[in-house]
Amino acid sequence: MGSASSGRLEVLQALRAIAAALVVLLHSFYTYAEKVSPVDPISGVGLHYDLAAFGVKLFFCISGFIIYKSTASLDPGWDSASFFARRRLIRIVPLYWAVTLIYAAKLAMGGDSPTLMDVARSLFFIPFADASGQIRPVLGAGWTLNFEMLFYAVLCASLGLTQKWRFVVVGGAFAALLTARLFDVAPQNYQPGDTAWGLMADSVLLFFLAGMAVASLTQRDNAHGPSAPTFVVGILAMLGILFGFAVPAAVFGLDAIGSPRSIGVTLLEVTVCFALVYVCVKPYVGSGFGAARVVRRSVVAAGDGSYSTYLIHGFVMGPAARVIYELGLNVGPWVFAILMVLLCTVIGVLAYRFFECPMQLRLNEVFGKHKQGESLRSC
Repeated sequence: MGSASSGRLEVLQALRAIAAALVVLLHSFYTYAEKVSPVDPISGVGLHYDLAAFGVKLFFCISGFIIYKSTASLDPGWDSASFFARRRLIRIVPLYWAVTLIYAAKLAMGGDSPTLMDVARSLFFIPFADASGQIRPVLGAGWTLNFEMLFYAVLCASLGLTQKWRFVVVGGAFAALLTARLFDVAPQNYQPGDTAWGLMADSVLLFFLAGMAVASLTQRDNAHGPSAPTFVVGILAMLGILFGFAVPAAVFGLDAIGSPRSIGVTLLEVTVCFALVYVCVKPYVGSGFGAARVVRRSVVAAGDGSYSTYLIHGFVMGPAARVIYELGLNVGPWVFAILMVLLCTVIGVLAYRFFECPMQLRLNEVFGKHKQGESLRSC
């Protein structure tokens, strides 16, 4: 939730921080196994459930809520669609382009330079099969943004209609894509260099719809700042719901790493994401004080920087692992993973404050204004 003055959803920001931490946590195990000690990154650390994949789906659900909610005040028409598109591009593109170009330069210096076509398709969110046949952009983490951009594009197209029809348009478009996948109309196998449009027909689209459903259900709720005790209890409740799902999933083999994902498991994940986001957008009251306020602000800051954390964490973990290996430090995979979550989060917050936020403010002053003077919060 946010304060009454800002209207920010601070508990939802905490959930974003948790989602980013889940991604970093699991990726840290892989980095540890590759660069420090050859331990199995899953069974070797006692994990069975793909927390990173769940963290991404949680991001999609949160995005569905925030983005759909942001369109509630927009009148139907081209002006609103243009305003929405400009603000979304300003929010997503600068950091992603910067990180992608840096990574492409890093690959080039290592003798593994991507083609200009691959870089261009990555920058413009066009999915394709790379030289190894894997469907991913130059910056691997950018695959999620292909789905984000699909969601934005469909929602943007629906802004010519009134609010009550926008959900129908997005839901119908996603249902058509999923139907194409179910009936094998959407291609699933690609040769290197092929444009992989069938990738968009994926069950992760359901998580955007789940977030939109939360926004529809809570549209009339007033958001107030959470009291410090309620804020802490809310975070504990989120963790309880999450691990209350993840642990049984591991015990009963609902979604072991590498196993086929059943429709039942997907629907269970959608339900859990819906519940988590719904809990986080209920109204709370109070502002907190003392140490509790510091914790609250720190967690919210981590949520603010979660996009940066997600895109940048790969740049942090590799060098950190090499330093640990060279120094011969005897740290286990869990210690390494927890340290990486903390370090990547701090760096993500710094990137948000000193790059993302200033860049958004400057670009929005020039390109992000609405004809009616409306504005969506950037920082």
